[in-house]
Amino acid sequence: MDIPTEHARKIDDLMSKTKANGGLAPVDLEKFWADQQVAAADPFGKDIPQVPLGVMMSGECVFDELGVPEDHWRYDHDEEWRVALNKAYNEKAEQIVGRRLLGDGHSGDPTRRYPATKGMSDLFEAENVWKDRSWWLMQSANNEHELKALLDRVEALDMRSFILPDNWDEEKARLQALGVRPPLFRGMRGPVTFAMSVYGVENLIFLILDNPDLAVRFRDAILNSILGIARV
Repeated sequence: MDIPTEHARKIDDLMSKTKANGGLAPVDLEKFWADQQVAAADPFGKDIPQVPLGVMMSGECVFDELGVPEDHWRYDHDEEWRVALNKAYNEKAEQIVGRRLLGDGHSGDPTRRYPATKGMSDLFEAENVWKDRSWWLMQSANNEHELKALLDRVEALDMRSFILPDNWDEEKARLQALGVRPPLFRGMRGPVTFAMSVYGVENLIFLILDNPDLAVRFRDAILNSILGIARV
């Protein structure tokens, strides 16, 4: 493909400046981040100076960037190691993009943390298993008979008493007195992915085709459970 002369000149100019800048494109970082703040405040605004950057880094990035062998279990459970990796990553990021992109890696004061609650996997009796560097949600129903029985149990649950631990009210009172608000329900795998984890990929596809009424009941149970947890 022939590149117009003007475009070729711009490409050559950019490549020359990038090479002279240690392999990094020459960007006015302060202007970029100032424009990012404006754009992020009104992502669809007509007069924003640039398309807002909608994603930031998460902990998975440290291994490749720092040349460290991947160990996600240790990263999640060894706070001292996680803090050291995040610090090294942030120092590198600050040199390149002018910002420390990760949190410091500290878990926070355990005395200011709400007790663990149950979630969607618990409601649908699906076990979370650590396998091949990540958590996998295991199937909990294998046929229509098992799925119907599972939905019977899910629909009969009292959501509040099921998901909250026995000491929730006293811990909530203690923590709210310290100014710590209860966490909100945020983030879960997509409902179709969740359904496929609980019932199996092929099973779900055939269920939708062969027994749409049960598929709708399954869908509604997932929807109602998500909303029920959020309300609690």
